[in-house]
Amino acid sequence: MPALVISSPANASQSASDEEVEEGTPINGKVASFTSHRKRARQEVASDDEDRDVAESESDEHVDDDNTSTTRTRVQRRSTGKSSRTSHETVHQPGSIVRILVKNFVTYTSASFYPGPALNMVIGPNGTGKSTLVCAICLGLGWGTMHLGRAKDLGEFVKHGCAKAMIEIELKGKLGETNPVIRRQIVRDGNKSTFQLNGQTVPLKRVSELMRSFNIQIDNLCQFLPQDRVVEFAQLDPRDLLISTQRAAAPPYLLEWHNELKDLRSEQKHNEGKQAELKSALAGLEARQNLQRADVERLRERKELSRKIDLMTGARPFAEYAQVKKEYDEKTKSKREGQEKLEALKRQVAPSLSAMRAKEEYKKRVAEAVTSKRGVLKTLEATGGKKAKNRDDAQKAIDDCDKEVAAELDVHKTRINDIARIRGTIITIEKRMTEEPVEFDATAYNNQLRARDREIRTVEQSIKDTKDEIRAGDPDIVEKEQRIHNAQRALENLRSQAGQQDNKLRLMSRDTATAWAWIQEHRDQFQDAVYGPPVLECSVSDKRYVDSIESLMQTNHFTAITCTNQADFQLLNRQVFKNMNLHDVSLRTVTRKPDQYPPPITDEEMRHLGIDGWAIDFLTGPDAVLAMLCEEARLHRAGICLKDTSDAQYADLERSDVDMWATTKSVFKITRRREYGAGAVSTSVRDVRKAQVWTSRPVDTVAENDTRDNIAGWKSEIVELEKRREMLKMKLRDFQRQSAEVKAEAVRLYRARDQ
Repeated sequence: MPALVISSPANASQSASDEEVEEGTPINGKVASFTSHRKRARQEVASDDEDRDVAESESDEHVDDDNTSTTRTRVQRRSTGKSSRTSHETVHQPGSIVRILVKNFVTYTSASFYPGPALNMVIGPNGTGKSTLVCAICLGLGWGTMHLGRAKDLGEFVKHGCAKAMIEIELKGKLGETNPVIRRQIVRDGNKSTFQLNGQTVPLKRVSELMRSFNIQIDNLCQFLPQDRVVEFAQLDPRDLLISTQRAAAPPYLLEWHNELKDLRSEQKHNEGKQAELKSALAGLEARQNLQRADVERLRERKELSRKIDLMTGARPFAEYAQVKKEYDEKTKSKREGQEKLEALKRQVAPSLSAMRAKEEYKKRVAEAVTSKRGVLKTLEATGGKKAKNRDDAQKAIDDCDKEVAAELDVHKTRINDIARIRGTIITIEKRMTEEPVEFDATAYNNQLRARDREIRTVEQSIKDTKDEIRAGDPDIVEKEQRIHNAQRALENLRSQAGQQDNKLRLMSRDTATAWAWIQEHRDQFQDAVYGPPVLECSVSDKRYVDSIESLMQTNHFTAITCTNQADFQLLNRQVFKNMNLHDVSLRTVTRKPDQYPPPITDEEMRHLGIDGWAIDFLTGPDAVLAMLCEEARLHRAGICLKDTSDAQYADLERSDVDMWATTKSVFKITRRREYGAGAVSTSVRDVRKAQVWTSRPVDTVAENDTRDNIAGWKSEIVELEKRREMLKMKLRDFQRQSAEVKAEAVRLYRARDQ
């Protein structure tokens, strides 16, 4: 593409805005002119005057249909000289601009330009439309406003007061092809534009392909340099300037060669650096070799000594064999001699051996008899044990009978005393009947009756007090029996896993154990299932992780009671805190499932970070309880691993979404403050504590012995209370008998008084 040269006068006072002046408008008596310079052939005999070609521009004005003033610049060539002078006409090259037509573009209402085939210069004062022509070329050939350094929106290039503008550029076609004509229509509203190629509407892509086919590079400052981008051109470094120059002037293969040269130079630098490294390594190896030369010599000497040792070691078995063979012959000879002596001794001790065999046979029979007797003894012992038990039962029955006999004897004695007393009374009455009646003394009888009434009230009060005392002792007996029953159940629980967990719950929170006991007794009052604390409901599937998992949880996580709906939660909340007045109880409501709590990272990332799994994966139990632990303790986001975390894994964990993980030794918790940036990360570390909840322990013998001692003590107290109650009953019978006697005496006195 021919280069464009923009020229402006030095007098700045003659400048004016492009938007205010149209092409062909006089400014200080001057009009912008378009000049085309053509190369000519130099003649050997021609003079200077004959060799000069002058190109003059003429401006013809005409009026179009819409009465708009239009300027058309035509380029003519005038030649003067002799007839013998010859000139060679220069033609447009493919891709050269043949014609430019603009309408309503910036300051132009309508203008046509016909550049020559060689160097073209646009010369004129400021504000005559030179830069406007450059903008028309850039936009008309399909490039954007960013290559001009002026207005950013296409609509700003439409002439003031017009709705749209048009740019039409005709290029020189390739050999044998017609000239392509490119027309671009620009609409002010919406900054829209459309393209036509040879009268047909085409997309921008088609125009861009045509520009590439002619190697037209508006984006190359070495090929298209508007005045607003001169500073940018001046700031290009030599490397960028060379590349732009090659793109503008050189054929495509030269760029490829240049890129290959740059790649080869980069490869050369890389190889030189690699060669230097290899030389340095070679020098180091040679130095090491020189230092190790003495060691190599000593190693060779050692190998030679080792070879000799191996040879001597290989010859050792022959010497050992000879020595062993000699010893073997000697032992063989000794063996024959010993066998001969043994045979002689056997013949000598044959009678003793016969007696010994007889004794061994006798010992065997005795052992069989002992075994038989022991079996009989065990049977007799078992029978004796049963008989001893029967004897103890019979003795207990005898003791009970003795107690009953003693009581009957006491009653019998009381009856004998009553009979003797009654007989004495009868004798006294009979004597009184034989005696003369005494004078009736009503006052004495009344005094006696009042004394008898007071005595009756005293005796009845004693009877009432005795009954109250007996009744007061009954609750103590019932309480002791209930304690014995509970202690026996506790003793059984000490030997069962469930019982051990119940005891752990009671030790962790007595209020929670009381609330859970009430829930089990009143399950019919709840709409859905209510789950107990994790200490009872859950367990760890792999005991290797139990310490780490328990270290991730707090006490209220182990003792929380889980409801599955809000109504059951409200009922339990009123019962526990208001009715039962309990305080240390944790109630939770969960409606989700464990699979609705996803882990923070994928399984592949988890394995890369050295995590064996998530804490919730190693717990077994009801889904509601596991979901509660995910909600409260975030066990679905807590990693578990048996190996220690390396520095690299620790750095990756800090950058990941994992908040907490535990090894066999430590628990790590990361706190991220994202409002302070990605670097606001703090990590707390604490030791893993020994598991106390989900672990099997041997039976607590101390607690078992204490429970047994308590049971024995309560039984002794019950026996004492029973004895006291029997004594009170006997005392009650005495008071009742005394009351009957006093009442009978009072009746007698009333009858005597009334007679």
